Amino acid sequence: MNAREIGGRRRWNGAHERGARMNGYWGKIAVGLRVCKAMDGKSLISWTRFLTSSLEVGDVILLPAVDYPHAQACNMLTNQFLTTNCDSILFVDDDMRYAPDVLPRMRRIGRDYDMLAALTVCRRPPFAPPASVMVSEEEGKRIAAAGEGIAHKATQGHYITETAKLRDTRGDVMAVDFVGLAFTIIRRCVIERVIMKKGSDVVFEFRDGLGEDGNFCEDARSVGCKIGVTRNISVYHRVECSASWDVEGMQTVMIWNPYGVPQPNEEVSNAVVDDPEKAMAVI
Repeated sequence: MNAREIGGRRRWNGAHERGARMNGYWGKIAVGLRVCKAMDGKSLISWTRFLTSSLEVGDVILLPAVDYPHAQACNMLTNQFLTTNCDSILFVDDDMRYAPDVLPRMRRIGRDYDMLAALTVCRRPPFAPPASVMVSEEEGKRIAAAGEGIAHKATQGHYITETAKLRDTRGDVMAVDFVGLAFTIIRRCVIERVIMKKGSDVVFEFRDGLGEDGNFCEDARSVGCKIGVTRNISVYHRVECSASWDVEGMQTVMIWNPYGVPQPNEEVSNAVVDDPEKAMAVI
């Protein structure tokens, strides 16, 4: 695939467009599962459906990274990925729930992006999407006060999830500065550029409190990579309750689906979580 250009921007041509009919804009994908003691029977429902329904010719399933710290697990999967001829890597966490069509749908969007994360929510209240932009503290307070976003403090700036922009942006993908790695596709060229810049094959690391995902997003942006989050493709995070993000309503909602999401109490199922602590107490 022509996306594999170390140190340069991608250039698409006719050969890639023909290949896109089979493998989409992300080419052959290596799938890496991070298992950190959250895998359970219901997790296997999503994972098994994924293995039997979501893959295409040329995709590779990597050996899972089990019981390792998050950054180390990412590095172990990345090392495996680099030995394959795949064009992209998909990180999947063991506490995610997803329908079989999530990856096939993601393959067909994000042509101009280098990283693409499926829309999800954090595993702690207020269960906001971990898809943020870095703004000044003053601007972050203004956006939050106007009800247009949710602020996330970080040591390297002020990250905020622009929920109003997520709702109003046209198209399938919104550009952001930060995403989590729970269900995220990354092009090989991103990994290669980061390795070249750092001069080390330790691609993922904890440096300053942002986590392995935040630090990697910073490194990826520093080498010119564009990061996006899906607007209309959601995956579910197994948290104290089953939580998802309502793009139009700009609110956390309780949702149950047939792909392994634990069913919440009927009184709060499919309802807006006005008080996450209260919602958790009744589930």
